[in-house]
Amino acid sequence: MALRWPEPIPTLQKEVQQYGWRRVIFMHLDELVTRVTAGIPLTEVRNILRGEPPPRPNPRVKPHTEGFILHIKPSFYHEAVTRLYPTFRLGLLSFYLFLVETITGIFLMIFYTPSPLVAYENMLRILNNVPFGQLMRDIHRLGAEAMVVAVMLHMLRTFFTASYKRPRQFTWATGVILLVLTLFLSFSGYLLPWDQLSYWAVTIGTSMAEA
Repeated sequence: MALRWPEPIPTLQKEVQQYGWRRVIFMHLDELVTRVTAGIPLTEVRNILRGEPPPRPNPRVKPHTEGFILHIKPSFYHEAVTRLYPTFRLGLLSFYLFLVETITGIFLMIFYTPSPLVAYENMLRILNNVPFGQLMRDIHRLGAEAMVVAVMLHMLRTFFTASYKRPRQFTWATGVILLVLTLFLSFSGYLLPWDQLSYWAVTIGTSMAEA
């Protein structure tokens, strides 16, 4: 009779056997809360809600240094990042350009219809008849180009300084997704005027991507 290796016990079942199901639930819930809050465990969240002072070392500092939400504008930071290098303020510049694109895009969206039948006429109306229309369109167009450059330089700076390594790998992953979205929106937005230049530029770009 051939010998068979014993089947490995699943990790969750092994944990339940070793610690009990109550402690296992607490451990996994604590891990989930720690991931969502970027470093604050469940017990510390309870202490925050109770108004208790933080221990030493303070785990409440981690969301400000490692979290994604406060990555752009932290409430406090190390003295070294106040200098021009190593951040070059490219992340902050990209965020501000995104706000500029959002505000000007909402303004232009009011007078624009995304249809090949009226898109070009709407663009001419924005440039000639809408108050501050040409200014808003120029700001939107230049802001889009500047945002692409700023985001790409920001990602290159992050890569060459190895800032994507632990514990910032999640921020790096979200940054890659935002880079792809930025390039896609810039590429698709170039077609919106529906003139000869934008039409053939997007046509050539699409054929190059498919090749």
